[in-house]
Amino acid sequence: MKARYLMLAICLIAPGLIAPGLIAPARAASLRSTTTLHGPRVFLRDLFDDAGVNADRLLGPGPGPGGRIVVEARQLRAIANQFDVDWQPASSGDRAVLEWPGHPLKREDAVAALRVALMARGAAADCDIDIPGYSPPIIPLSGTAPPIVSELDYDQDQGRFAATLTVTGDGMDPIATRVTGAVADVVELPVPVMRLPANW
Repeated sequence: MKARYLMLAICLIAPGLIAPGLIAPARAASLRSTTTLHGPRVFLRDLFDDAGVNADRLLGPGPGPGGRIVVEARQLRAIANQFDVDWQPASSGDRAVLEWPGHPLKREDAVAALRVALMARGAAADCDIDIPGYSPPIIPLSGTAPPIVSELDYDQDQGRFAATLTVTGDGMDPIATRVTGAVADVVELPVPVMRLPANW
């Protein structure tokens, strides 16, 4: 009877006799050579698939919208060791590229936001707004709100202004840029469609 129980115990713990699906063996992590980020921060899961219990660990800030960072094999190995990830580089050429897609803030979107702010300060609704030398900030491809105007300095007599445009969105830090420009009221004037005689 004792031998029978002993054989049963051996069957339960012998690796080769474990029934499939009862105990899942630990999976080695795999490197994510290219990752598209959706925010300004990098997590362990952005570098490795099957990263283990620390997959959601925040590693630090990532690139800005439209930018990328490259993590080389030596740093990847150090990160894996620090957070108990079952991964080793196959060669010194292993690396991970992290990208956050972005695009320039459209000029028309900037002008639309400026128009609302300038109208609140007395500018005409159909005024002409010029922002020469406009250098658009790079913003995420999606998930952003329309730009907000703050710190508006408007000289109505001179038709000049300076302001800060800020873009915000879920999971991102605000992106701000300073713009300057000119405002001119649009005046409707009659325009003849034929030659008019003198003293008409």
